[in-house]
Amino acid sequence: MINMAAVLLSGQQLRPSDLMRRFSITAEQLHRDLLSLGMAGTFGDGYSGDYLEVHPLPPLEPERFRSDYLSRDIPVRLTGPAGTAVDTMSRPVSLTRYGALGVLMALQALERMSAPDDSGTGPAVRSLRRKIAGVVPPELVSAADSMALARTSAENVSLESIRAAAAGGFCVRIRYSDAAGSRTQRVIEPVQIVHDGPGVYVRAWCRQAEGERLFRIQRIEQIETLPDVLRSQRADALARTAAPRALAPRTDESISVVLRFSPPAAGTAERFAPSRIHREKSGTVTIGTHFSSAEAAVGYVVAAGGDIQVLQPRELRQQVYARAQQQLRDAQGGDEARR
Repeated sequence: MINMAAVLLSGQQLRPSDLMRRFSITAEQLHRDLLSLGMAGTFGDGYSGDYLEVHPLPPLEPERFRSDYLSRDIPVRLTGPAGTAVDTMSRPVSLTRYGALGVLMALQALERMSAPDDSGTGPAVRSLRRKIAGVVPPELVSAADSMALARTSAENVSLESIRAAAAGGFCVRIRYSDAAGSRTQRVIEPVQIVHDGPGVYVRAWCRQAEGERLFRIQRIEQIETLPDVLRSQRADALARTAAPRALAPRTDESISVVLRFSPPAAGTAERFAPSRIHREKSGTVTIGTHFSSAEAAVGYVVAAGGDIQVLQPRELRQQVYARAQQQLRDAQGGDEARR
């Protein structure tokens, strides 16, 4: 849709039939895209309240769009107030090397983490990834393949069990290790799988906590389905509401931190609900945020593999360094044992 906007703002005379052929989209997709462009606000530092205009304006009804708009096939024009947003959209869309790498990694992770029977997201993701891989240097594709996230077999088992429970309306029993390393066993009533950046969560009613909770799939150590224990009405009501963001609660153990994200990881920075954020021209992003505990912060930063750096507090930097050294020694010890 961004590419379509750029083409239309450049002044090219393209009919609806030309747009469908040029961008390989259906009539239904063109209808959605034109309506979306007609409602898209211009943005610089934020939404300005000015709007782009599509000429001729497509009707809201899909039937009228097909019978009237497509049959007339009048050239489509896109206009808007002069300014940075429109000028920027008029230029071809491009990606930096880091940007292309990040997009390829995100698409591969999304494909690997999608349900096997997901006939909507999967094919679209694979198609987009093939197109990008066809125009970027081969070494970027290789790098993305080696760095992209993948589920372990245990995570696959947890996901399939949770999907079955959510669809069948019954409970599961899990052994769970939270971000601070505390292990608990609890019965939960799954209602939804939530993707939030690199994290995959089960949204559920927790019978132990007597409330809604998000459990990260990667931290479920053991799972047992309970097909004879049916989901409660409270969980049914929860399933009809929007899922919250997976944010760390503030407690007595919470710790405020300043983190710096490398360009490939910068897209995940805002998922930490930062209290302040600074973006550099290099693509690096620095934020202030909080974690539920120091242990949770150390574990997350070490798992990022160098893409996230702790700036403050100093003692947390030292803990991250010590943990990374220990994991390196453990890994080297394992290699020695195998040899």
